Amino acid sequence: MADFVIEHKIMTPSFSGEFTPREYTDLSLRTPSSTTISSDILPLTESTVDTSTWYYTIKVSTDSPSSSSTTTSIPFCNILLPGSSVSSKVIKESIVITPNLVGEPLSATLRITNKKTMNKASSLCGVVESSKLKEKFVSNLQTTLEIDLGDKADSIPLKVHNNAPPGLQVLPRPKGDTTFKSMGTDPTKDKKPQQSQSFLGKYWWIILPLAVMTLTAPAEEPG
Repeated sequence: MADFVIEHKIMTPSFSGEFTPREYTDLSLRTPSSTTISSDILPLTESTVDTSTWYYTIKVSTDSPSSSSTTTSIPFCNILLPGSSVSSKVIKESIVITPNLVGEPLSATLRITNKKTMNKASSLCGVVESSKLKEKFVSNLQTTLEIDLGDKADSIPLKVHNNAPPGLQVLPRPKGDTTFKSMGTDPTKDKKPQQSQSFLGKYWWIILPLAVMTLTAPAEEPG
């Protein structure tokens, strides 16, 4: 599988910007790697900005020139360290990548895994002066990269039914056909054979005319 490449940018309601590479130390699967995001990425186009409307977006691709890519975003405030100044705390993030059949990224998910441990909100989240944001902003990230291959589908058991479904009839098979030998009982032979007919029921077409002739024959005159 090719090495994954992570690029990032910040999107605002009025600014999209271009992706730039994220610098990592040994970006590898399941091994945490460190990176620092500085003010160089900030879209400081006005004197005052509202960072609560910003989104931090990453793009995942491979080192292949023809690689496909996928993007994912989180609120910008999620990557701000607590307090109002540079902190030694680290924000832990997890990037889960789902590849396609050739190993290129099909989708990606970015999560901050220790955000709940940072009880104090950052003073840089919200309306803030651009000069202050440029001076104070720094984000130390510890990244874990994971690959999601999806869950293996359960196999569906194949069950052969010897009897026809309701409303359908099994046609008799041709003589010499051995189709049902490997499937168990021949469904065409499930019915019990009919019982032997009585003598009267079998030869009624002979007995009935004789009876009629006997009953309608004229009686003999006495001598």
